[in-house]
Amino acid sequence: MRGVERINEREQNINMYQNVRVEEWITRPGENISVFGGRTEQRNAVVEYIVSRYLGNFGIIVLHNNDLLENDLSLFHNYYPEIFKEKADIKACFINGANPIYEPLEGLDKNRIVEIIYPENSDEYQKHSQSIEVLKIYLDILKYAGKTMNLDNLLTLCNMHYEQLKQDVLPNLPPVIAENYQAKLARNNQWDKVGEDVRNFAGKLDGRIWSEELPQTSISMIQAVENKALLTIRMSSDNKILQDYLAAELDYMIERKMKFILVVDSVIMKDSRLRNIAINPATNFCTVISANSNIDLGDSIGAEESQEQLIYKADKIILFQCGNAKIAGYYSSLIGNYLKKVVTYHEDKHRGAFDIFFGQEKALLNRILNVYVRKN
Repeated sequence: MRGVERINEREQNINMYQNVRVEEWITRPGENISVFGGRTEQRNAVVEYIVSRYLGNFGIIVLHNNDLLENDLSLFHNYYPEIFKEKADIKACFINGANPIYEPLEGLDKNRIVEIIYPENSDEYQKHSQSIEVLKIYLDILKYAGKTMNLDNLLTLCNMHYEQLKQDVLPNLPPVIAENYQAKLARNNQWDKVGEDVRNFAGKLDGRIWSEELPQTSISMIQAVENKALLTIRMSSDNKILQDYLAAELDYMIERKMKFILVVDSVIMKDSRLRNIAINPATNFCTVISANSNIDLGDSIGAEESQEQLIYKADKIILFQCGNAKIAGYYSSLIGNYLKKVVTYHEDKHRGAFDIFFGQEKALLNRILNVYVRKN
């Protein structure tokens, strides 16, 4: 009997372990890791260990819908005191509905800000050409004034009436430039149209990660990465508008070859730009994906989309016990097929063809059957 078990173990091409420590599996820097199944506490333990390996050395961005993870990370100094003894200046910030102090657009360049407020894939993008020109004027005015291009400063300009702009702002610019700007702002009341568009954009983020009522900050993902800080952003699991905005910032960092760690925990990413970031093959950042399953995050069970699924970017997949039989079967199919040998017995008494499965007295070895199970 033991010989048959050894054959099956060899044919599976899978190493079997009993109890293991997470550090035995997370061994190589820069790995893309997915953690699925099990209890939230089990997955959190893996994610938190990964965070501990990078903390203070890289910027870590955590986009999540997991209150328990956020609480654990806020108490990280209790769990990993040795890290904070070695690096006492580690910075961390926790953004959520109760603490909406993120600063949208902070750290982005002019062209990326314009693309975010007037997306090129918009059906009416061509109609926005004059508005785009005026938005660039507003951003140039901020630059002339020595102010940071961010949402708070942009709103301050956009909330000004044209007459106030003409009286209080434009005179501070070189005369030729001021005259040119004045004409374009006045054309078809573009100053008012752009102001409305920027306020609409701000309204989509207000109360989620940012608040117009709170003082301006410089907190952003770009700032976090530049300062090798930990930044967590709590979002509802399927807020596509917020996901698309944050994905635009992440895409900007990827294009600039900034090195960072991205953790996405329990956030449904179906049909959002954030999903494209999560499967992006760029090597200047690595991803940690955690959830009950990748299906819960928006993947579908189907071979036709297999190579576009989140799970395929992972260098390692840590899979705890699955409570859902359909999803467990899906993961079993990913592990692969192998030719399994099973042993059946018969009783000494004569019975019908299928009676051997119900006998209580197991007797002599009858035969070894070949049963097909999945194998790569």
